[in-house]
Amino acid sequence: MTKNSAKIMDSSALGARIRAARAKAGVTRKQLASSSGASERYLALLEAGSGNPSVDMLGSIADALDIAMADLLPLGGERGETEAFAAGMMRRLPKEKLDGLIQWMQ
Repeated sequence: MTKNSAKIMDSSALGARIRAARAKAGVTRKQLASSSGASERYLALLEAGSGNPSVDMLGSIADALDIAMADLLPLGGERGETEAFAAGMMRRLPKEKLDGLIQWMQ
């Protein structure tokens, strides 16, 4: 495991990001459990940094919170802070601005 992959897979950071995203969405753990298909107990374990969710479960949680799955990962799953910042900014762009950026980059 590389230094960067250790950052991406840090369970406590993942749990904190799930908890923060849930709080930002204004939903209870019970509501998130119902909409994601996870149990309240499992969500509590994840938020405490004790769980090891599958990619499918992370996708279900992200969908239930109406966010990109990458937003749950430290550094958005990117290798470094600069890449994470750029990717996060691009994810937040409205579609028409993103289309313009892609045209400019080509």
